[in-house]
Amino acid sequence: KRWEEFKEDINYLTKIYKKKPIWRNILVDRGYNPSPFWNTIGSFLANSLDIKVKWQQILLIQLDTLILLIALIISIWAFGPAATSIMFLLLVLSPINIFRMFDGFLKYDFFSIIFCFMLWYYNSVSK
Repeated sequence: KRWEEFKEDINYLTKIYKKKPIWRNILVDRGYNPSPFWNTIGSFLANSLDIKVKWQQILLIQLDTLILLIALIISIWAFGPAATSIMFLLLVLSPINIFRMFDGFLKYDFFSIIFCFMLWYYNSVSK
């Protein structure tokens, strides 16, 4: 049953993205090495949401954007808008993030959680 669902998802995605350059990059496998946290949360989300339903597809794809937005808001609270702007620009313009910043699936979850914890710690210690 799961294999059939996987094949249906691949067929669906192939129809949508076949002519887009990103599809060729998706098919270049670099291995599977997520953290245990990602494996737990990613599996739950991937199995709970149907990629063929447009709003669920958008939610899965834009989840990292939401996570980074939350980290950005917490950074403004901890450091202020000027320092946060510089930090965010460095993150977005980093050469390691070319073609990988948005439209992913839980790429920045670990970074955002650690970053938010560090901001909370910094703010609680500096008071």
